[in-house]
Amino acid sequence: MPTAVELGDQPELGVEVVDKFSAKEILVQWSERYPNAFSKMTVQPLKIGIHEDLSEKEILPDHWIRRALASYVRQPRYLRTIKSGAVRLDLTGSNAGFVTAEEAQHAKAQLEEIRKQRQQKEQQLKEKQEAKRLQSKLALLIGKH
Repeated sequence: MPTAVELGDQPELGVEVVDKFSAKEILVQWSERYPNAFSKMTVQPLKIGIHEDLSEKEILPDHWIRRALASYVRQPRYLRTIKSGAVRLDLTGSNAGFVTAEEAQHAKAQLEEIRKQRQQKEQQLKEKQEAKRLQSKLALLIGKH
């Protein structure tokens, strides 16, 4: 069960200590502590190296920070914000640089890969459903004779 702990440099901020890794729980906490960077309403590109800023402020293991951040930036909703020239935000929501054309192209390629993977899964599901339907139909036909 999470317990409240006070940060030394921010005594007014209660921080949840997570016993077991949960990207979703960590991201919920970040959206509460850093609403200008991890807004639930408006997703925007984050600063390159923001994991270092989070490592300085958070009491979580570094690999948890990296995993939670990776789950956030790999979401299609986030990838769609990576457009050439878009403003990158730091934890306070301030301008921390801009998205390059190469970064935008990489995000576009990742989105395309996600789309292809979803199509493949949908196709496999349809094929399984069709096979089940045919198997059921065959069993009914065999049962009649």
